[in-house]
Amino acid sequence: MNKKSKRPYRFWDEDDFDKQFDLFAKQAEPVLPQQRILKCYFEGEEEHVLKKSNVSKAKFLQKYGSVEFDEIDNAGTHYKIHSSKMQFQRRTKSDPGGWCVNTTTTDDSKDDEDLQPWSIFKDCALHNCLAKY
Repeated sequence: MNKKSKRPYRFWDEDDFDKQFDLFAKQAEPVLPQQRILKCYFEGEEEHVLKKSNVSKAKFLQKYGSVEFDEIDNAGTHYKIHSSKMQFQRRTKSDPGGWCVNTTTTDDSKDDEDLQPWSIFKDCALHNCLAKY
């Protein structure tokens, strides 16, 4: 006993043990990444497809950002939708226009030249690829 100590006796408590190597200690559950549920159809976003606004862009990035898929027509090509970049396209003869997600074959490419746009519209190829993946 140390005479200068305020507590004359010291005992071991649970904080003194290393629980990492204790076989009988209750281990913390591993933290798994949160799963996202993506419905591969329009769920009320028809009104936002042709609106060029930051609110519309944010809604599409929240739904499609960082989602991965394989192209159906070109088997073996794996795409990832960019987490923060989208573009708005004008209507053409072959494309209805509106918001497009930017995809890349690598993780969030820094080069804008590597990005490939996929248009978002009702019954689009993007939804088919996402559903298949």
